[in-house]
Amino acid sequence: MDYCTCDPAGIEMLKTDKSLYYDKVEMVKLHLSYPSIKTGKKGADRRINAYYEHEAHMTAKRAEKVILPSAIEAYKFMLSDGAPFFTYDVRLDVTEAFNEGRLLSTYSDSYEYTGGAHGMTARNSITWNTETGYPVTLKELSGRKKGACARTLAMVEERAEVMYRNKTLPLFDDYKKLIRKSFDCESFYLSPEGVQIYFQLYAIAPYYAGIIAFTLPFEALFIPLPCPE
Repeated sequence: MDYCTCDPAGIEMLKTDKSLYYDKVEMVKLHLSYPSIKTGKKGADRRINAYYEHEAHMTAKRAEKVILPSAIEAYKFMLSDGAPFFTYDVRLDVTEAFNEGRLLSTYSDSYEYTGGAHGMTARNSITWNTETGYPVTLKELSGRKKGACARTLAMVEERAEVMYRNKTLPLFDDYKKLIRKSFDCESFYLSPEGVQIYFQLYAIAPYYAGIIAFTLPFEALFIPLPCPE
């Protein structure tokens, strides 16, 4: 399929910053940053924007219904123990990773700090056909559905082995087993450099390595990108 026949989507970033209080003390900081999409096609805009609005709504709801009660409980305990309370933090940051032709690819990092040494970030992603307003899978993008995931996994394993051997990526020693265990063919997003296959925190490397992404060239997966200028 030719994904380069439309103009890129228009994007406006919407941001919300809010503090949740108890006993006049800040318990939770809430930050939301997500896009509003304009493609000129009402149905597509409605479907795409509903996804991001729902993601933001569920993040805010979790902050208020789950994280805030937990923070209040921790605050009361710390107060009774004479220990300092550190404000909890909930963040949703959606990043525009690729926006060419009729393809829009984003990833969403959901971060929570609920005490302790550090917070945790979870990533999810989605790639849209902006003409239809429906998601596109990696298999669909490749145009070669049969074996697409197996080929992708093999390429990730090859790159991981080189990086581990050269010590350019601090992978766990049993990274091969862990990659196969945690690999998800749809944990991807597009970037100008190619397809990014990512793994969650702790999945294949220590926390300090962050969320690891392997870049696979478009042509290696038979994806007709990037769009010609």
